[in-house]
Amino acid sequence: MMKICRRVCKVWTVVFAIACGAGTIVPAGWLAGASGAFRQAPSDGVSRSNPEKWFAEGQAALRDGNLDAAEAAFRRVLAVDPGSGVAYSNLGVIAMRRKEWDQAIALLRKAEALEPKISGIRLNIGLVEYRRADYDAAIAPLASVLHEQPDSEQARYLLGLCQVFTKHYSDAVKVLEPLWPRKSDDVLYLYLIDIAAVESGHKDLDDKILNQMIRVGGATAEYHLILGKAFLNRYEMAEAKTELELTATINPNLPFLHMNLGITYMRLGDYERAEAEFRKDIELEPDLADNYEQLGVLFSRMQKDEEAQRAFHEA
Repeated sequence: MMKICRRVCKVWTVVFAIACGAGTIVPAGWLAGASGAFRQAPSDGVSRSNPEKWFAEGQAALRDGNLDAAEAAFRRVLAVDPGSGVAYSNLGVIAMRRKEWDQAIALLRKAEALEPKISGIRLNIGLVEYRRADYDAAIAPLASVLHEQPDSEQARYLLGLCQVFTKHYSDAVKVLEPLWPRKSDDVLYLYLIDIAAVESGHKDLDDKILNQMIRVGGATAEYHLILGKAFLNRYEMAEAKTELELTATINPNLPFLHMNLGITYMRLGDYERAEAEFRKDIELEPDLADNYEQLGVLFSRMQKDEEAQRAFHEA
């Protein structure tokens, strides 16, 4: 059984960053703090004539990508109303655009405390925690958004990703399956939900995904990897070998490829090639225990007991 490793997380960090953009801007309707009106700080000589105008200017600048101007405008709002959660939220979005993830999460947590009912803030918190690779921390805010907005494809997909990365495979299947009508032609979606299906023992769903992959077709590495993995799960070794070797010609660095090739060669009795594949995977991800475990199994089959013990110890 395959296990999720950091390389898979990196793949979807890139893919999902493209799909999600760089954060949800709180709409202009949420101009005030939690009290429903702008609250003025004690007098400090700062003009308080038009905070609504500053907020609108900040939003316009943020939409135009002028981050410095947007930040200045929202900080003027906070000088008037230090309890404006939406101003903190949009400062958090600015930090997200700059990829300053620690700063972003601090600002968004302030915003959430002030405006706990705004789901867009929690969605951004989930996205930032995802980008910080704190997948456990991303789950609760994303689940709350999905509870309130079950049609949110963005929240659902990101929550499913985080559940896969934290090995909550059954939960991931439940979250990702409703996306099937809209995303079943998406190879990366099929790749992700197939991991969840295999790891949670949903054989019927795994078969369904395989059949859909065949219908979708394509020349992508992910497509051939899923087919190869499916054949491997069924112990159809010749077909698995063909698909996985084809995958290697397209993208030799795809997560799980070399480990699955190693398992394939090991089952076919080609121990030398199996060892080479496991070692290739170790070069790509030296901290992944699975490869050392498979090496241990391989050396045991070869009756190299000392080397098997070392490999199991490394795992």
